[in-house]
Amino acid sequence: HLKKIQELRAKVLVAMIYPAFLMVSGVLVAILFSTYLIPKLSILLESTGAELPLLARWMMASSDFLRNYGLWCLLFGILAGIVGWQWAKSESVRPWWDEKKLQLPLFGNLLRTKFFVLFLETLGSVVQNGLPLLRGLQLMEKATSNLSLRKQVGEVAIEVADGRSLSRALAKRDVFPPSLTDILRVGEQTGRMGETLEKAGRRYDKELSKAIDRLSAMIQPA
Repeated sequence: HLKKIQELRAKVLVAMIYPAFLMVSGVLVAILFSTYLIPKLSILLESTGAELPLLARWMMASSDFLRNYGLWCLLFGILAGIVGWQWAKSESVRPWWDEKKLQLPLFGNLLRTKFFVLFLETLGSVVQNGLPLLRGLQLMEKATSNLSLRKQVGEVAIEVADGRSLSRALAKRDVFPPSLTDILRVGEQTGRMGETLEKAGRRYDKELSKAIDRLSAMIQPA
């Protein structure tokens, strides 16, 4: 089970290297363009004596600002990033931030799909090897790093302990899509819950790969 978790995390991390490289490269090219190329072009344009368009004047002003205050902006950005990182990790803010991360465009869907794969494969492994479903939910609660998702898994475990079916307990949570709860409902009705969980886990593993590909495809042209 720990091996599956590590493989899942490594899969997401490796897939995000290329988009991250594109984003960093784009920023560096923009900085080089603003601080080196535009000043040389501005001398040429100003020598013509013609009135420059508004966009050109704005780009030249931005270039002057970066050349004069770029280092201060970099230091401020690094400091703000460190402060923001520590703020997001604080006990009072982390539950709120973990919930907001799931609502981010593009990245939120990636995080949710990653959780579904982990959730389904954990429960499928537990049930297929003869342990009770409730025990699997308790293990899943401890293995979930996102506090918002951990809270929902804990609530599902409480309802299952009280006798409610897993599909009905999941259907009451907004984070779980209806398609997932429908699949699990079929598994409950047919008495093949372990097999159904593992099949659903493989399905969402493919969805995770598609979500990563979509994210890369959208970042590249940007």
